Amino acid sequence: MSKRYSEIRVPVVIVTGDDDQIVSPRENAYRLKSDITQSKLVELKDTGHEIPLTRPECVREALLSIDMRETDNVAKENSRMLELVAVGN
Repeated sequence: MSKRYSEIRVPVVIVTGDDDQIVSPRENAYRLKSDITQSKLVELKDTGHEIPLTRPECVREALLSIDMRETDNVAKENSRMLELVAVGN
């Protein structure tokens, strides 16, 4: 699956904690950020692994930071590609 991360074309926000003792931000979040070029990385200071439980307001803010106009553009592009495939072009 990770070999296909670079194919992701929707907005992605990656939230990580700088004090995560379970999943290394450098080995995971930063690598994921480099693989998904249009992604946004949010690294929370003094934060560990269970971010949705310990910092839910930060997860909400990260999700709200996604540019929905970009999501709409991707959806339109995908719809056009499906139309071309259906027509046989």
